[in-house]
Amino acid sequence: IQYGFYPSSLDYIISGCIGIIQSWIDKGLSISPKTMSQITCDLVLNNSSKL
Repeated sequence: IQYGFYPSSLDYIISGCIGIIQSWIDKGLSISPKTMSQITCDLVLNNSSKL
């Protein structure tokens, strides 16, 4: 299945999302799944346009 990403780029995006989630958890902030999915979509769209 082709998503239009190179694996390394997708790994970078996923790692970035995980890092953001971990930083929020460290700060004790609760993020709703809807907000998280929106942020993830924004990250993917923003990064894919630069690749």
